[in-house]
Amino acid sequence: MSADVPGQVMPGIGMTRRAPLAPDRNRGSSMRINFLNDGHRNCGGCLQLIKYANLLCDMGHEVFLTYTHSFSFDLIEVKAERVYSPELRGSEVPDCDAVICSSWSMARKLADLPPSKGAKFAYLQDFENWSGTSEGIIGNWRQPVHLIAVARYLVDAARNHASKKAARIPYGIDFDIFRPGNKPPLGEGVVIGGLYNTMPRKRFADLLAVVEAVRGKDVPVKLEIFGAAERPAILPEDAGYLSYPSREALREMMTRCHVWLAMSEQEGLHIPPMEAMACGAVPVCTDIGGMRDYCLDRETGYRVDVGDIDTAAGRIAGLYRDPVLWQGLSGAAVDHIRAMGSDRENAARMVEHFAACQGLAGVDRLFDFTAVNHNTHATLTEYLASAEKQLDRDEKAYADSLVQPVIDFYEEQAVNADHPNVFSRFQDNYGLALCLQNRIYGETRQGFLQRAFRYAPARPGVVGELARAKGCELVDSYQNPARFDGKLRIYLTLACNLHCEYCVNEKTRNVERGRTPAPPEQWIEALNREQRHVVFTGGEPFLYKGLEKVLTGLDPFIAVSIYTNLSFDLREVLAKVNREVRFFVSWHAHQKPDREVFLANIRSIQANPLFSLTVHAIDAHENQHLLEADLAYFRENGVDIELDVDQRDFGGCLQDQPRTALCRRKIFLFDPEGTRYQCVSRLMRADRPMENLFSRSLAEDICVDTCPDYGLCAPCDGLGETVMGVLDHDAPR
Repeated sequence: MSADVPGQVMPGIGMTRRAPLAPDRNRGSSMRINFLNDGHRNCGGCLQLIKYANLLCDMGHEVFLTYTHSFSFDLIEVKAERVYSPELRGSEVPDCDAVICSSWSMARKLADLPPSKGAKFAYLQDFENWSGTSEGIIGNWRQPVHLIAVARYLVDAARNHASKKAARIPYGIDFDIFRPGNKPPLGEGVVIGGLYNTMPRKRFADLLAVVEAVRGKDVPVKLEIFGAAERPAILPEDAGYLSYPSREALREMMTRCHVWLAMSEQEGLHIPPMEAMACGAVPVCTDIGGMRDYCLDRETGYRVDVGDIDTAAGRIAGLYRDPVLWQGLSGAAVDHIRAMGSDRENAARMVEHFAACQGLAGVDRLFDFTAVNHNTHATLTEYLASAEKQLDRDEKAYADSLVQPVIDFYEEQAVNADHPNVFSRFQDNYGLALCLQNRIYGETRQGFLQRAFRYAPARPGVVGELARAKGCELVDSYQNPARFDGKLRIYLTLACNLHCEYCVNEKTRNVERGRTPAPPEQWIEALNREQRHVVFTGGEPFLYKGLEKVLTGLDPFIAVSIYTNLSFDLREVLAKVNREVRFFVSWHAHQKPDREVFLANIRSIQANPLFSLTVHAIDAHENQHLLEADLAYFRENGVDIELDVDQRDFGGCLQDQPRTALCRRKIFLFDPEGTRYQCVSRLMRADRPMENLFSRSLAEDICVDTCPDYGLCAPCDGLGETVMGVLDHDAPR
């Protein structure tokens, strides 16, 4: 055999590279098909792949076998032209109409190949968690490749974990070889066949245990075994054994078998029982994987639980004692396995599927999801990651064929769901798709870039590109990667009993204090309508007249948090609250609140099983000379206080001269009148209201603006999911 040389085609030397295939090119009945094999053993799945390649060669197709490991081809003839490509480089892989990989680990490499290599297919032969994690396997199934599964359970797995449809094309049997023949009379003893394999998941020791258990029931047994190894010492001396048998020799052995025994704990479809059934053997198999597709309990054979030696032995003994039962199951087994299709029939079905997935029709199939759920979105994430890689290689048309359907998908979901936050909820995918589309078309218009900034503000270059589209330069930026928690943050009142130097109440200029707090009934009606979790803040929420009524009237499924300083006696009020509340308590040392009152309130909260709390203090210079003693006091009384950083270090606040900035936040902020604002600074100044909670259902949770007041922000306006881009001084105001 010639040395394996990357990119070399054997034996058909002289194949020339072609231009990428047009998406919907009519090639007639003949196709160019490439099978990718990354196996290095003569395992059943690898051999099955080569078998299909040979069949398609016989059917007149131009077939290649591209392999990444040096492979032993001594067990099977290879009719396809061989290509050795250890790294699976695009320059070494032939251009084809279809390319199919044989293992989960290769699906991601397959997705990365240029589109000229053909429509892409992953051949699911097992849930191969013996060679990778479930997460890794599903992640690769989520690649933009078509799935072909050999068994129903793999179709189900693709549907349940990736929301993808997998075409079920089972292994086909060569019925010219594997067919019923004359068996020894059952009355002389039952002939049990099986496969020898050293893999622990095959549980060959269980097979031998079943045989011994059958003998223990006074049943004469003849054991026939084959394997891809020399005869193992573990076999009983009277057992027959075929080492590396030809198909004809295997047929002769299977024809003698009354029963085929498979005790594995994990299998794909498992070919030997199928071939034995075609020869008239009754399968006794564990109730797992693809064997359920042909071993139909009490119809074509018997299923047993993994490790259930006694039941398997009992089933075989029953067949020995009831030849009529065995005869019926044997005939049903032959009929069922023939109905699953011959090898040539199923190879033809595979080619039909290849043809159906060409061009744009194939792209449509990739987006024909079985459901819309978080697994679907995870699959779309992988599609976009693959599209970005293709775009990096300047495969713009192919990238666009993946990106545009993602945009269409989310825009259709937004219409169907009639929910303002569909784009926001799935901003990672939708925003990335918009950014990739801008790259594909070289889009520089403000409208396109503004939409990308809205849904993918943290993507590299997005803020700068939007700034340039506005005729400005980006001179600084700020990003908080925190993810929005979806809660409504409500200032029931702006009043506070304390006057802290680091508080928004003290540091915001031109605070509009003449607002009338809404009555409890309005809050209750609006918040129960929205069904979102709520944070009451301020100001001091306990200064709001009616807080207890609001807490009582809210739907019990709405989670409530309260930010409070607990610096006046609230024990009587707290005793009246009969719902779960999470308290975020702040200790402001420089205001010198009464420690004993504060501690009494803490004790009241701790005593109520419906309450939980954390206690914080700001590590501000105004507090630092008092904090050490206060922290020690509370620690001695069983209260731990966490220190928070002083938010005045945020560059957007306490500046003498405001600047213009692009600002994108994901937040719901409401003032005492139910009016929504983009930030705390605007809320305090009643500047540029967005909507009112009491007038209608809320709009999208994302807020975007070109703000002229960067530098006048509240210290806490840098918290939460926030992206800001500061523009040069010539920016429009």
